[in-house]
Amino acid sequence: MPRRRVLTARQLEALFALPTAGADLIRHFTLSPEDLAVIARRRQPHNRLGFALQLCALRFPGRLIRPGELVPLETVAFVAEQVDVDPATLAAYAQRAPTRYEHLEALRKSFGFRTFSHPDHRELSVWLVPVALSAVKGLARDDGPDYLTLAAANHALLRRAGPLFLEAFEFKGAAAVAGFLRAVAAMRLFYAGNRRTLPKDIPTDFIRRSWRPAVFRDGVIDGPAYELCLFAELRDRLRAGDVWVVGSRQYRAVEDQLIPKPLFAEMRAAGPLPVAVPLEAAGYLRERKALLATRLRERLPTRPARTG
Repeated sequence: MPRRRVLTARQLEALFALPTAGADLIRHFTLSPEDLAVIARRRQPHNRLGFALQLCALRFPGRLIRPGELVPLETVAFVAEQVDVDPATLAAYAQRAPTRYEHLEALRKSFGFRTFSHPDHRELSVWLVPVALSAVKGLARDDGPDYLTLAAANHALLRRAGPLFLEAFEFKGAAAVAGFLRAVAAMRLFYAGNRRTLPKDIPTDFIRRSWRPAVFRDGVIDGPAYELCLFAELRDRLRAGDVWVVGSRQYRAVEDQLIPKPLFAEMRAAGPLPVAVPLEAAGYLRERKALLATRLRERLPTRPARTG
């Protein structure tokens, strides 16, 4: 299936453009004394300038300067002044093919940069899905969210991040959400295959009434709307605690948050438990009942006694 870009070519160019405005250069391309000390290790002036520009570009907008790229004069001049080099020397930078790669390796060692790997891609995608869904939740019309428009606008993101998200985690849940978990499993299988359309028998019992007009259109399941609906429901079920993530600390089963029974028995046998409540339910209820009666007497007005 061909990948769809979320941003246009012009938007991508603007996103990764080097800064040229004075305020942006000061904010993003100002070099620290530590930076200048590392840059000074380059022996030739053009290598110091090129190395410094690569360092600044890696930090913002987060890329390397490409071979043969025309760096804006304002950008070159701002960095050249800091490293005390003539801006014109940049023309001699990277005339040796290995220079650029040597500088990249030096940048990694000196400043901790590393290659964006597949695990990094997965981790970022897993983080982005809840963020995207939260943003989607905030886009609503006066008569409620326009789920079809939201689904169409965010389908490219979900189709890229969704498979990574479902692959990265194992979901379990209470008996009440068994049908929904079957839908999650079916979506995981769908992502793993080569089909373009959802299977006709994919579970739909979990779909809420407000979503049904968008998901079911003329008796046919709308794929993008179904996917968005499933991830929105997964977000809500995780927040409610009906669904949990195996091995997670934040989204774990309620039972996993309790003290294990064997450990509780050992603690109880060893001495008083470190809790400020009675150990027996009956004693706790008696104490609460007595406290409630006392508070009621304190707050309710006292009726005057009747006289014969």
